[in-house]
Amino acid sequence: TAEADETEDATPCTRQQVKRRGKTLSKSGHILDTMVRKLDESVHKDDSGIDLFMSYVARRIHSMDQRTAVITRKLINDVLFEAEMGNLNCSSRVISTPQETVSLPIPSNTSVYSCNSNNSSNSNDSEMSQYFAHFQP
Repeated sequence: TAEADETEDATPCTRQQVKRRGKTLSKSGHILDTMVRKLDESVHKDDSGIDLFMSYVARRIHSMDQRTAVITRKLINDVLFEAEMGNLNCSSRVISTPQETVSLPIPSNTSVYSCNSNNSSNSNDSEMSQYFAHFQP
């Protein structure tokens, strides 16, 4: 019949398209597999163990309640900041102290003074002036 001829005519075209698409997909799939494999190799190539430590820290923080996790991230960021500033050594410690919030009135006759231990213009950051508030009774 005419309908059967139309179906048979449509089928080979469809099959060819599927085959072409299959070849295209297998080529693109192969390319994607290669890319994923290369990315995995580069990620797992870290010999220093940093990735393992980051994963460990992330799992530990993830297991904490939200408040504790926020505080933990803050402390880690503080330590990283101090390290970048060159302020860490083998004796460095994180010290937790309970903090109390106390509101005190500030006297109106507050003055700010600068104390410079080195008057040379070539002083570095550690020799910079220290500022403190002086309250007159």
